[in-house]
Amino acid sequence: MSNQIILTVIRPKGTSATEQAARFNVNAGSGQALHIQAAALADYQLADAATGLAPENLEFTRVGDNLHIRDKASASARPDIVIENYYAHATGNIKGLQADGSLTAYDGEIPAKPLTAEQVTVHQNNSGNGVNKLAVALGGLAGAGLLGALAGGGGGGGGSDQAPAAAATQSSTSSTTAQAAASSANTAANAKIATSSNTAAQTNAATEAAADSATSSESTAADTQNTASGSTTAPVNTPSETVSSSDKETEQTTTDSATSSESTAADTQNSASGSTTAPVNTPSETVSSSDKETEQTTADSATLSESAESDAKNTASGNTTAPVNTPSETVSTDTPAAVSDGQTATQNGYRVYEHPQYGKYIDAAEFGTDPSGQTDSLAAINAALAAAHKENAAVYLSGSLYISNQIVLNKANSGVTALFGDGMGKTTISFDKAQTGVFNSDTNEDDIRAFAGILIDGQSNKTIADLSVKYTNPDFYRTGQSYFGKVNGILVNDADNTLISKVEVSGANRAGVFFTSTQTLQKDPDSANGRTYKARLIRGEVDETYENLPLGENNRIVDSNLHHNRVAGVLLAYQKDFTADGNTMSWNGHEADGGTGYGIASMAGSYNYGITYTNNTTDHNYRKGLDVHDGDDIVIENNTSIGDRLYGIAVYNRQFTMDTVKINNNTIIADPDFRLAQDDNAGLKYFGYAGIHMQTNTQLRDLRSSDTGHFEISGNTIENLDVYQNATQTYGIEFRNHEPNMHYTLDITGNTIEGASTKYAIAVINNTKNTTLGTNGQGSGTINVVDNTIDIDRIPKGTMPVFIIEENNSGQLRGEVTVSGNSLTIREQSDGTIEGVQMIGNAETYRVTDNTFEIHGTMDKPVISLLGRAGSEIPELFVSGNDITTDLTGNLYRSWIERNTVVDVYADNNTHNGKELAEVQHIVSTPAAGYAPETAETAHVLDLGIGSDTISGTGTNQAAYKQTETAETATASESTAELSEQLSDGLPALNDLLAVTELDLSAVLGAESGAGLAVGATVTEYAQSVNIYEEQWQSEVSAYIV
Repeated sequence: MSNQIILTVIRPKGTSATEQAARFNVNAGSGQALHIQAAALADYQLADAATGLAPENLEFTRVGDNLHIRDKASASARPDIVIENYYAHATGNIKGLQADGSLTAYDGEIPAKPLTAEQVTVHQNNSGNGVNKLAVALGGLAGAGLLGALAGGGGGGGGSDQAPAAAATQSSTSSTTAQAAASSANTAANAKIATSSNTAAQTNAATEAAADSATSSESTAADTQNTASGSTTAPVNTPSETVSSSDKETEQTTTDSATSSESTAADTQNSASGSTTAPVNTPSETVSSSDKETEQTTADSATLSESAESDAKNTASGNTTAPVNTPSETVSTDTPAAVSDGQTATQNGYRVYEHPQYGKYIDAAEFGTDPSGQTDSLAAINAALAAAHKENAAVYLSGSLYISNQIVLNKANSGVTALFGDGMGKTTISFDKAQTGVFNSDTNEDDIRAFAGILIDGQSNKTIADLSVKYTNPDFYRTGQSYFGKVNGILVNDADNTLISKVEVSGANRAGVFFTSTQTLQKDPDSANGRTYKARLIRGEVDETYENLPLGENNRIVDSNLHHNRVAGVLLAYQKDFTADGNTMSWNGHEADGGTGYGIASMAGSYNYGITYTNNTTDHNYRKGLDVHDGDDIVIENNTSIGDRLYGIAVYNRQFTMDTVKINNNTIIADPDFRLAQDDNAGLKYFGYAGIHMQTNTQLRDLRSSDTGHFEISGNTIENLDVYQNATQTYGIEFRNHEPNMHYTLDITGNTIEGASTKYAIAVINNTKNTTLGTNGQGSGTINVVDNTIDIDRIPKGTMPVFIIEENNSGQLRGEVTVSGNSLTIREQSDGTIEGVQMIGNAETYRVTDNTFEIHGTMDKPVISLLGRAGSEIPELFVSGNDITTDLTGNLYRSWIERNTVVDVYADNNTHNGKELAEVQHIVSTPAAGYAPETAETAHVLDLGIGSDTISGTGTNQAAYKQTETAETATASESTAELSEQLSDGLPALNDLLAVTELDLSAVLGAESGAGLAVGATVTEYAQSVNIYEEQWQSEVSAYIV
């Protein structure tokens, strides 16, 4: 034993919160005794400071009415502890925690005291709710440090694996007659009564030691007194039970745990009536018995010898009041000595209930939670968790609860199955623990487990449901710091099969709910170079099939409400087969900051395999609605985005490959009035908007991606588009590919895009330059823009409705582009560079077929434009079956189709205002060897003489679009990380996507047509444009996102 003893005095529940428990540290053998006054009806718990267990070799001596306690190993003969007037009060047990988790009294070692009238008269606590369950559950707290939770209100913080151990468990006895109970009581002094299959077994069990009860005598007495009129009053807002009996039944009230011989005898008297009044508005249980059976209703706690006479009075009328509006549990007593799964059993002063959805559970209110939220409920919740751990049960929470530190589910209480309440807004957990330091968004690798309100750490198959979590600390917003926060409402770390259901979280300065892995940042024991799991995956040493790769698998968040959190409603990282379904995620972020604020997002720099967002609603989040920053095998279907400020849906990858994405059947409704005129960082502007944004390999890295990929954007509806501050980055649907070699398929099909104005209704903007080798990539894949409906009032100058471009390609033809079956309506004014569709790239075949173009306003630009790029090969353009309606009173002008010198054109079955347009076949000669598509001279196309409805044939500016080899990036502020910053693994910082001070992209995305730009056009070079392939704006303005 160490030389320090911890003494905890546990007073009755009726005392004030500050007096209910007190803790003292005693230096054994110091020669200076700790003197304390005995408290009426108090329990005393002793612990070795080094182990948390009961100290051994203690000497107890009665001196008058005082009790002296001394460590026998002490060199001093003086006592170490003196409990003054101990023998003058009706006191509880002196006990200590055993290695098996039970509490054992020192009864045999403490000099006896006579039974007095004062001891027999036990009090009823002020609340009338029975025993002090908090005191009872302390028997399950392992370690001296956890004993201090009573005095200091501390909880398991820091994401540590250390958490309260389980409370000791005892079962109650169901006897067949009251006489049997009385008989067993004669031999059961200081014995534990255990559940058995028959009466004989019960009697044998009654001989076991029962000192592991941690309930004070006075609290027990209160419970037994509450049955005097045939009822037991349990705490309000806690589980209740309904007891029914037949005409021939008798019912017996028994205790949950250790009962002395005196209290047992008294219990036998309590069988007269058998009525129980259970708590109101709490889960209920139904108890039924046969005609010849007797039934015992459980009391809340262990009763001590002093409560005997009080127990004896608790017989009465036999009326039963059932609880109202609460889940029920059914107990069958057809076999008198058997206890069914549904039975409410008295175990160390708490009941075990049965919930139809969550199974067995413990009610935390029975451990002393404060439903008003005025005092700290953390210690009581931890005690309930300890009991639930023993029972392999859930914990039920009720009321408005305040916790001073986090609730932790980890290895120490792994038996806990769930936390649940009465519903969002009905059960509320609030916390205000302040964070230390600032989150490092350059790496996204900080361990922030310590700052979560509820932490699931390394434990699978857990549920959190039917409650609200609020972070109330005012540290929510810091000017110009989008990602300073570390506080998550709920954090799920390295866990599988987690269910977050019907949970509301608000106020967190990071995410409402965060799913992640810290194990991935640990060194892999199988790595020859001592690299972390994540680093090995990045470097290609392992892949996603690596059996030791840390992943949270099959985690789900459903039917929840995540709102007014700083970074995101839901954030996820290092997940496999993750699902978010039926959630509402709204107003996350801050009105002054455009840099963050997501409904849901996967974290940049994290690997994720299988992300599914379905049936969710995002509403006015300050950046994006549904977002993926890194991930693969992504499905986003049947969601609704309402007024999310910059993006409705955005999907892309930075550090890990992405080759399969489906974004289908979503509704995105922009709010033109919900915009950011001035960001809190003066150097950044957030004027753009995209209904749907998808982009591969945003950092143009070698991700060892698949040779093929499939990206699908289908059946979506995008409404209320409107250009704000003339922002060029205004899209209905935007897709960008940066994989040098991937032969991808892109399907943009069956979408509806509507609004007052947009720069681009659909834009496919690809750059396949291989930055590792410094070579151009393979360019185009298979692109299908089919059966979409575009209905826009205006297309501003310098842009166009549909734009498809492949830049930095090898010049060899690959893939095909199909624009077919679309309906394009420009209702008021078409001022675009191209009136309909422009395509620039190296596809082998381009098809623009069976589309309907209804274009109003001034018409003077090509409707269809192809600027093909090839070496010695010739791309083909087929224009067929298109119906064009304009305000022109005459023929359609000659330049309605535009192409450059290396394109074969075939046009037929097209109409203008109902009049059939002439067929066209224009075949060019094979380019000479060494032809360079970027610098080829522009040919003057002959006037083909097919009336006025034909291909134009005038000259053009011959300057090719000049590419910048190295993107220049403007640093927006001193708080933004420099591009040269490196991760510990030698990778570039994630925060390398910085915003330029101003984006003037007019006339960049698309070649200017009209006067001086006709068939032979190459892309004009504009002196005031920025490099459209700079990473700083390819993904989005501002850069680092989560």
